[in-house]
Amino acid sequence: MRLVDSFPTDRIKDIEYRIGRVLPFGASLVEDGGVNFSIFSKEATSCTLLLFHPGSGRYLK
Repeated sequence: MRLVDSFPTDRIKDIEYRIGRVLPFGASLVEDGGVNFSIFSKEATSCTLLLFHPGSGRYLK
């Protein structure tokens, strides 16, 4: 049986994603081959994650 949070809940272009976990901070691999990104900032009002396609010179935002 797979947990419900192991299934992607949304999609941006060809990237599927779901709500991640708070800890540990940074980028960490998860069991299904994905990556969890977690950061902390006391005063931030926004954050941008840029994902690059290797060798293409393009990024998804």
